[in-house]
Amino acid sequence: MNSKQLSNLDMRVWQQRGDVCTLADSDRHLGHIINLGVWHAFDAIHLNETGDGFKSVGLFETIDLAKAAVEQSIAQSAKPKVMAAGSDSWLS
Repeated sequence: MNSKQLSNLDMRVWQQRGDVCTLADSDRHLGHIINLGVWHAFDAIHLNETGDGFKSVGLFETIDLAKAAVEQSIAQSAKPKVMAAGSDSWLS
């Protein structure tokens, strides 16, 4: 697979149907926002605090702010974790 094919796999796309918007790449659902008077934003790659649903990233007045919040939340996972050779602890 060449670098152009790899970059296409990583492309994230927002799709909107009425009051629901979803963010996905070629492999998975990454997040979504739902308009219930205000935009409720969810990060779909992290669990909520109780571990029984998607992580809520907040309520927003505009669709653009809600999308940005989801993108920022999932970007925090983009940093790869590295373990030092011969160690059992993760480096930041």
